[in-house]
Amino acid sequence: MFSFISRAVNTRIDPTSWDPSHAVPVGSSSFTQTFKSTISSASTVILAPGGAWSHGTVEFRVQENAEPPTYDAAVNVMTALDSKKRGPQLADGEGFLEVNVEARWNDEELWKEAEVELRKVGQHNAELVIKTPSMSASRLASQLSFHVTFLFPPHISGLTGLRTSGAQWRTIGHGSLSAIHLSNLSISTANASIAFANTHATTASLATVNNSITGEYHASIIRAHTDNGAVEGKFYALEPENGTGSSRGAGSDAGSCEIHTTNNKIKATVRARTMKLYNRNGPIKGDYIAQDRIEIDNTNGVVSGEFSAGEGGTKVTTGNGPIEGTFKVRRSLYAKTSNGKIDIKVILVGMEDLSRSSTPDLFDDVKQPDGPGVVKRTNGKIDLEVVTSNGSVVVEVIEHPEGIELDAKAKTSNASATIKHLAPCDAFFNLSTSNASANLTVPYNHTITYSHESKNKCEGQFQSKDGPKSVNKFEAKSSNAPVSIIIE
Repeated sequence: MFSFISRAVNTRIDPTSWDPSHAVPVGSSSFTQTFKSTISSASTVILAPGGAWSHGTVEFRVQENAEPPTYDAAVNVMTALDSKKRGPQLADGEGFLEVNVEARWNDEELWKEAEVELRKVGQHNAELVIKTPSMSASRLASQLSFHVTFLFPPHISGLTGLRTSGAQWRTIGHGSLSAIHLSNLSISTANASIAFANTHATTASLATVNNSITGEYHASIIRAHTDNGAVEGKFYALEPENGTGSSRGAGSDAGSCEIHTTNNKIKATVRARTMKLYNRNGPIKGDYIAQDRIEIDNTNGVVSGEFSAGEGGTKVTTGNGPIEGTFKVRRSLYAKTSNGKIDIKVILVGMEDLSRSSTPDLFDDVKQPDGPGVVKRTNGKIDLEVVTSNGSVVVEVIEHPEGIELDAKAKTSNASATIKHLAPCDAFFNLSTSNASANLTVPYNHTITYSHESKNKCEGQFQSKDGPKSVNKFEAKSSNAPVSIIIE
């Protein structure tokens, strides 16, 4: 099935910006064709472009209101896949993949040299091949681009893979695709965006350059990589027992999420066992919860948001930008920048020993279950180190359960350093600066014992008369600016 439209007068077409609902520009022609192939849960569906003009938009969605095809329908459908003109036949568990391809061009000879074919690869896989000529000097003004829509049968709940490659292919996953679990989602393009509304997979690999990655992704392993483009959305890297669909192929990386960009922003909600966020010359903002570890590596950009990590702790580094937000800490927090301030609130949560096999609920902020079989640690230790230069430091501990020992260090230079903690509190303290004052403020029901006391430096211990007893350590250091510990 096909349709053909032609108009006069030439107008430039952006290869990745149009869809079939847009009018064909004057000076351009259009041709639409439909292909069909049988697929099953064992299939991998592939877009394989080639040539200088193989670019445009590819969209994946599930057919709406489609009934499972009958045997009679199968033998009556003619496709380009069968050279014997018999049409595909359906086995149990199979359905029809429909592919609609619209091409638009302003050079008739260029279009005649292009080839579009949907072919079977092996027993199960379906591959859409789009071949176009190589670039030549005589065709610098020529235009040819495609809009491809893959329509999956609604009764297939899974696929082995979904794979695309090739530059300048805007890639869209419709929300209906959430009904299909993909063992492997692999999207690779350049100079074009990637956006999936709600996609479930075992592994999800998303790569582009000079454009954005957006959407919502649920997978055991997530890799989102771009440069000069934003990464925005929700990324849920579920461990196999917490996720949906098959976990085969996830291996030891199950539950991991990595997000990378440069010269743009990361603004995301991430839930994972471990996560790594990387940026240069752009902000990292959002809501990040890890069952184990959070690693954030940035330069020339702010790091801001809400963060919660497990046994592996949180490590945040940036430069020439501030670090801000709320951090739930179970084991450790290390935050470092330069030429920027650090202003954070800290919630100490501590860890629990689980003697039963149940896994913490990833979406319940990594909260460990209560009840029989759970032994709470009463002697846990949390390490907190916050470091900058030429910027102020404010660390405010707003929750500190009984039985947790806190070792907190706040360090800077040429700016103030302050540790705030709610009362009552017991701690050894060390305040040190130069050319400014060292200040300790505690409530009236606390006693202070000094081992050293001067304008620029003081050390010792303060204790509450009626509060919980724990051996905390607070250290605030700077130069050319005051340092303070405030208990209130």
